[in-house]
Amino acid sequence: MDALRVLSRRRFLGTLSLGGAAIASGVRLTGESDGSTASSGTEEEPLFRFLQINDVHLQQEHGFTSPTYRDANRRARWLVEHLADPEFFPPLDFVLLNGDMIHQGTLESNREAFAHLRKLLPALPVPFYPAVGNHEVSQHEGDPLWEEPYVQTYGEGRQFYSFVHKGVAFVVFNNAGTGEGLKESVYRIRHERLQAMLREHADVPTVAVCHIPVYPVRQEEILARSFGFHSWRTREPEIAELLEEHPSVIAILSGHLHLTGTARQAAIPQVVFSGTASYPHDVGLYTVWQSVIRIEAIRLPSDLLVPETNIHGATRHGVDYVDREHPTYTQYLMGNSDERLISIRRGRRKPEP
Repeated sequence: MDALRVLSRRRFLGTLSLGGAAIASGVRLTGESDGSTASSGTEEEPLFRFLQINDVHLQQEHGFTSPTYRDANRRARWLVEHLADPEFFPPLDFVLLNGDMIHQGTLESNREAFAHLRKLLPALPVPFYPAVGNHEVSQHEGDPLWEEPYVQTYGEGRQFYSFVHKGVAFVVFNNAGTGEGLKESVYRIRHERLQAMLREHADVPTVAVCHIPVYPVRQEEILARSFGFHSWRTREPEIAELLEEHPSVIAILSGHLHLTGTARQAAIPQVVFSGTASYPHDVGLYTVWQSVIRIEAIRLPSDLLVPETNIHGATRHGVDYVDREHPTYTQYLMGNSDERLISIRRGRRKPEP
């Protein structure tokens, strides 16, 4: 059995039988303009693939470690060592680092965690594009002192930036301090820079990349309780409004919630992966064809899984949360099968009725 067949089987096992639900070969999300499925493109080679990695919560090599995210550093090292291994991943053009690559603490412990991260990044076998997570800056969006370790690690200009890859634009913006009562100037800068990038790429399919989701991916009142923090979605409504004004925006990719899912009733497909620190330890594989983007949740190997690291269940709350669309605890954490293997149309969105 060749490496790709082994990989396909592992992916299948990683998405199989969530509460008895069948595996979907593709699903039409709100915001798609036709019924294209994940199987589209089988008649041609994909244009490119990329991987989304978020919520790694890398900690200092020595000193403070968080028991909540046991073995987080081990999972981070595994990813770096295996991104180019065809037994686990197909060839990738780049990776998105969608925030919370480190675990926050004091400013000094943040610096030490970033120093550890800087030792790992050179081993990545493909280019990487970071986004600011709340842990990178300890919720201090727009504060140069707290942002300095992030800048030292990734370079200037990596908080609001864009790039185009093989006909798809990626617009990366910082919403790490959402709802924190920051200076008005911080929110204004966020809005102005995002608006400028969206206008620049108005004529090409555009993917928005950030850390904190713009739309909720679970029933709102349940998610607010299970997550336990106010930032279960971006609190400033003008961000969603701005993205919705631009029909070139075909998806929003984020993390932060430590669960995997999609927003069902959103103007734009919102895709969230749990990341590697918390169970179910998912990363996201994106395969881009001429007309369709196929999105697949990939769990890390079984010997790296630590179920008690989830933050939405009884270990933390004394109850395992579920909601209307996710009637089992496993579905709530991992998403339904049609959230773990989905497709979106690469073309412009149709206007909302």
